[in-house]
Amino acid sequence: MQDLIVNGKVLSVAILVGPDGFGSWQEEEVDGFLIWSVKRGLPVIPVLLPEAPSEVKLPLFLANRTWVDFRKGGLSQKNIDRLVWGITGDKPRQPTPAPPSDEQVARVAAQMGVTGVVPSEIPEKLAAKLGVTQAALGNFFEIMEQQLVPPEKLDHTLREIAGRYKDLQAKLAQTEFDDTAVIALKDQAKQALDQGDFDKAERLLNQARDLALTAAKKAQETLKKHQEMVDKQFLSAAASMAEAGELKLTQSAYAAAADYYGRAAELVPAGSEPVKADYLLQQGGALHYAGKYAEAEAPLKGSLDIRERLLEPNDPEIAASLNNLAALYSNQGKYDLAEPIYQRALTIREKVLGPEHPDTAQSLNNLAGLYIAQGKYDVVDPLLQRVVEIREKVLGPDHPDTAGTLNDLAVLYQAQGKYAQAEPLYLRALKIMEQALGPDDPTTAATLNNLAGLYRVQGKYDQAEPLYQRALEIAEQALGPEHPHMATTLNNLAGLYYAQGKYDQAESLYLRALKIKEQTLGPGHPDTAATLNNLAGLYEDQGKYDQAEPLYQQALKIAEQALGPEHPNTATTLNNLANLYRAQGKNDQAEPLYLRDLKITGRTLGPKHPSLAMTLNNLAGLYRDQGKYDQAVPLLKRALQIMEKTLGPGHPNVAIMRRNLGELQAVRAKATMGKPQGKRTKNAQKR
Repeated sequence: MQDLIVNGKVLSVAILVGPDGFGSWQEEEVDGFLIWSVKRGLPVIPVLLPEAPSEVKLPLFLANRTWVDFRKGGLSQKNIDRLVWGITGDKPRQPTPAPPSDEQVARVAAQMGVTGVVPSEIPEKLAAKLGVTQAALGNFFEIMEQQLVPPEKLDHTLREIAGRYKDLQAKLAQTEFDDTAVIALKDQAKQALDQGDFDKAERLLNQARDLALTAAKKAQETLKKHQEMVDKQFLSAAASMAEAGELKLTQSAYAAAADYYGRAAELVPAGSEPVKADYLLQQGGALHYAGKYAEAEAPLKGSLDIRERLLEPNDPEIAASLNNLAALYSNQGKYDLAEPIYQRALTIREKVLGPEHPDTAQSLNNLAGLYIAQGKYDVVDPLLQRVVEIREKVLGPDHPDTAGTLNDLAVLYQAQGKYAQAEPLYLRALKIMEQALGPDDPTTAATLNNLAGLYRVQGKYDQAEPLYQRALEIAEQALGPEHPHMATTLNNLAGLYYAQGKYDQAESLYLRALKIKEQTLGPGHPDTAATLNNLAGLYEDQGKYDQAEPLYQQALKIAEQALGPEHPNTATTLNNLANLYRAQGKNDQAEPLYLRDLKITGRTLGPKHPSLAMTLNNLAGLYRDQGKYDQAVPLLKRALQIMEKTLGPGHPNVAIMRRNLGELQAVRAKATMGKPQGKRTKNAQKR
């Protein structure tokens, strides 16, 4: 057999495993044969025959390879195609992916400044501008189509993918390792990458990994005194693994990328901790992108720990680790943990990179978002003003990122009831978006949504509805009728109809939005829970309590499982469910929910947050219903003080609470004089 391989008469090898599995001498024989074959670049395919046992202990380096399992599906065409692919290297025929639409390519070209050329030349110009081949460019568009990248993000995403692609090319072209077989495989992987064949590139990188791992194992067994060489081989294997992770990241396959980065970190030997810190940071970031928050914390903290031990306190790499960990905590609602970490990252970036660096602006923006979530509106305004100033100076006053910050500032003013200040910012942001991205761009639709929301809270329904309708039309044409952004616009328009008392129209839109979110995001996603909350509120206001309660219960279950029992969103659902019980006179069930809500909100958002004031208002209303006026009055006074301080005396919610307090004091006075109290009032506020 070896003579056949040496003479070039064997081009691929299949190792068949039957009912008896492997014997001890066969493992040793296959291990040596695998090394011989891989060094000569021959494909080696493990094959489990239909009669192979259910549990097969494959040799270590055989288990790491891609194998064909005929136990599942038998001699199906899929299994046969997989075996043929492994033997010949030719991937089975698959439907040719549809090329990107002319409109999609033209939009990206315009965003990237490729203008004044005939449509047929646009791909060539785009590829040249990005510094990639046209074949690779076609794969980039296919990746973005598979990932459902919104049109407004095509330019940014395309540049990001191209950047990762070229970074990977550079890494494959410059290797520090002296294993000629690994170098040859990486050269082949680079050639496959240049041709846009990502699957082949990944397979070659995995072969390089296998070869490096094999060499490392042999070095450990036979050359224990030469630890430096062993470490070098493990670093080579780790680098190959991380490069495969980067390939997956280029394809936006975040969970798969995280797996590669995690295994790369495990392979890094002692004495190479900076390399391990890099891989852990990449693993944590990929897990965060994949929405696996609980799993992301450990690698992010591990990376930070290594860098803090090895680097200077103000190193920008420490700031990067800090920022990623704080972002994770913020998304988990752990604001008390996130804030000091964001602050430390900002301090480092201001000192090392400068006060006007884009990374500094991003840290400011992140900190502002955290403070908005906590209701610390007084400190958010100057932060966002500074971000606007930096972005106007660095990017220009008409850049979409500048418009995005103007939009954030308008959202802040709207939350504070400063409607006159919010409207011109929304209008300016809308004008920038229309001029920079076009009137039919989804980002323009998002700004229309926000402006319509401002008009809605002011009761300007005639101005709000056409904006919502236009935003809905743009989203449907640009993204399709089943896109999550469509669900957001449907939800907002439903809220407008809800406010107008058009319950039938609101219900149909909420149900359509709910269906889209369940299908695209999943039934257990927090965004799905938000729409369930809204639909339940609609049923509650119509007196359909039997329909509202299971929806609130379902939303609460999702929040507790996806976000945790102490998350602010969980508290919001508790408040809404308590309101429902109160409306039915089930005060014994409502009170413990209000109290649990107060405990969570006070701990996570602080004692001066508007959400806490709303729950205090609702609990005071419950005590009023029960005739417990001495308990109700101090709660409502505290709620009013919070609202006046955080939102200002002119905010609509402040007026509502002031009226509630006046009515409560009047009722208590009548009760003191022994006069009839009249009907129970409904003053509960949904969150």
